[in-house]
Amino acid sequence: MSSFGDRLTTLAYQADIKVAEVDPAHAEVNFTFSGNEKETHQRVWITPFNEGQYWEFSCLAAIKENDPGDFPKALLVYALRENARKPLGFWCIKKFSNGNNVLDYMQNMRSALLTPDAFRDTCRTVAREVDKFEREYMYT
Repeated sequence: MSSFGDRLTTLAYQADIKVAEVDPAHAEVNFTFSGNEKETHQRVWITPFNEGQYWEFSCLAAIKENDPGDFPKALLVYALRENARKPLGFWCIKKFSNGNNVLDYMQNMRSALLTPDAFRDTCRTVAREVDKFEREYMYT
């Protein structure tokens, strides 16, 4: 396993988070949230970049469009307002090679600053932001 994988596995263990998948290029952790008589599942992808000095925590919303201009205005306004309120995390549109554009909540962290508590809080915050968004716009 890579130094990223080893470090991530250690942080996750110490933070009491189960790792669903890990390799040298990424890791995946899953969360389940309950509320309003609905149980939801969110997947957080963790990817090292800049030679592992930073880790990207990313959670995709279940909303995709072929053309980014097709996203409903209300969703984009929500994302921009949330970006203005958040000191660390942010909403963006991620484009995939298959042509899909997906709303994505991300937070980048300097890997040297990650403690088990910071790791747990970052993973949960990223997952919870997408869960909150989906509950407001998809499950009402």
